[in-house]
Amino acid sequence: MRKIIALFAVLVMSLVILPTPTAYANPSPMVEVEILFKSNVGIYGLTALDTLGKPTGTMTEFSNAAVGDDITNYIMFPANFFNAYQPSREIFGGIYSQGRAVSDGWLNYGAGFDTDNRFHLFNFPGLLSNVRDGRINIRDDSGNDVAIVTAFNCHPWLIRNGVNLELIPTPYADTNFLNARAQRAFMGQRSDGTFVYGMVRNSTIHGLQAICAELGLVNAVNTDGGASASLFQNGRYLARPGRELASVVLIAERISDAPSSWAEDDVRMANQLNLVPDELNSLFTRPITRAEFCALAVLLHERVTGRIIAERMAFNDTNDVNVEKMGALGVVNGVGNNNFAPNATLTREQAAVILARLAAEIGKPFAEQPPEFADNASISRWAQVQVGQVQAAGIMGGVGNNNFNPEGSYTREQSILTMLRLYQTG
Repeated sequence: MRKIIALFAVLVMSLVILPTPTAYANPSPMVEVEILFKSNVGIYGLTALDTLGKPTGTMTEFSNAAVGDDITNYIMFPANFFNAYQPSREIFGGIYSQGRAVSDGWLNYGAGFDTDNRFHLFNFPGLLSNVRDGRINIRDDSGNDVAIVTAFNCHPWLIRNGVNLELIPTPYADTNFLNARAQRAFMGQRSDGTFVYGMVRNSTIHGLQAICAELGLVNAVNTDGGASASLFQNGRYLARPGRELASVVLIAERISDAPSSWAEDDVRMANQLNLVPDELNSLFTRPITRAEFCALAVLLHERVTGRIIAERMAFNDTNDVNVEKMGALGVVNGVGNNNFAPNATLTREQAAVILARLAAEIGKPFAEQPPEFADNASISRWAQVQVGQVQAAGIMGGVGNNNFNPEGSYTREQSILTMLRLYQTG
């Protein structure tokens, strides 16, 4: 079986098992990450020399040096080949990151991203240090001018514009390299913009090409020769490399202080109706905590009912008044041993349960109806009824492909939007 053990849909994780791939593929486990880019997702190239001041480093070192508090979600994986057997750990080819050459060199097998995070394969003559305007200007196969802002040198190319390319030996990828079975890694993009990174433990380059085609990639490249293949997400390894790395790709979701474009009108309306606490009126794309969601719930309850909640329920690990109010009304429960975990990230199924209970508490109960999501089986038994209720009431929807993603996080702007919908219901 081919296992996708980390799937990002707009940087949301889930676990999926897919059928065994065909043709050149093999039954070895495969790690795959899929990302549908949002406007606040950035792509960066990091080298150990530029970032850490030494030839190589661990993923943890790269993360500690480059990931700040403004990043909520990220992945890292290696890109360019490098000479692992010389002290200098020379990187083969250049790396360009957000308008800066972090490793000077050529891009004769360029794989890069434009200002809209679209993935392109291109040849760029000359050294990256000669680029002066903060972008690599190329012309795509349709004759359009494209500005590349982040780029790597990756070979061999596997698929270009939906066509499987002839795999021709190069000085860095000879016939033995193309035909040998080893740990392999790739990156590419589908026509809908979904970016995919994956690695297989025992595959030829031909097998890697077949997998990329089966995944529907229209542009795809091999990114690694073996021991460097790895994947690091949010501070932990999903797949460890066999050596320290000279360079990595960082794909990061940054916190936006403004609402996403799709949420702007609803956030504005919620503010006009005084449904947003001051402390939650910023960093709208940040995942909301359990205590923060209680603050929204209390404000909505008191706004709708016209009364200040006097009841309190004490928890061992918090004296947050909003948590105590919602606990007293039975809208929220603890996590065990009379603890609430106020700073833990709220999950989507937890949000559904709280919203359904809150609706009943303010006199707007939802009719019971089973959920109708493709991933119903992954919804916890204790949340099944409420997920179905909020779906039928139009308060919460899915995350794409008719999936609910019950363990996924819930952002501040999503929380505000659902509170607004609940306020406007009935």
